[in-house]
Amino acid sequence: TALTSVARIMSKEAIVFVIDVTTSMNEPSASGSGKTRLEEALVGVSRMIENKILQTKQNEVGIVLFGTEGTDNQLADEGRGYENVTRYQKIGKPPVSVCASLQEEIVVGEDSGDMINGLVVAVDHMHRYIGTKKFTKSIYLITAAANEVDGIDDLGMVCSKMVEMETTLFVIGADFTHSGDFTKVAGAPPPVMQIKAEEEDDEGGGGAMQIKE
Repeated sequence: TALTSVARIMSKEAIVFVIDVTTSMNEPSASGSGKTRLEEALVGVSRMIENKILQTKQNEVGIVLFGTEGTDNQLADEGRGYENVTRYQKIGKPPVSVCASLQEEIVVGEDSGDMINGLVVAVDHMHRYIGTKKFTKSIYLITAAANEVDGIDDLGMVCSKMVEMETTLFVIGADFTHSGDFTKVAGAPPPVMQIKAEEEDDEGGGGAMQIKE
């Protein structure tokens, strides 16, 4: 709604972009722009970051990539899996230079990549960094959704945690007919797993997400 949009502009916002970099994103965009799906996605992300910088210097942005050749995220460092997911940029106040660098540095990676794993890493990073700090929280998932999802068992856990953290998930499809805005849904099914947060750290952030069967 217009009221919600105004509220977002006036409040501090923490955003994590979760970007699909699997080989499916190297396909030409159906828009006819002459760019690949990934190139168009990165242009869009750059513009969104620029807008957030212009709105207020208090907005903070993070970027997670899934389908990368390597692995770089805290959950993987702790031996919990989530391979081929890279936390490209920690949540923080984005420098203007990030808009140019991400278009130069982010490239297509592996044949396959799990979008749920990317979401898990993004939600975990948001939880660790934000904790009880006062932010409007959003995650933008940008994907061609062309690969099999192996992390479906984590989906309920992710949805439950986003509701708990009052985080809105926006799904932006590369060459999709429709995209979606997923918020709290009354009567939603119970989560597959429950999450217990560790004690807050000294800076107000949360501990790692603890998955309980």
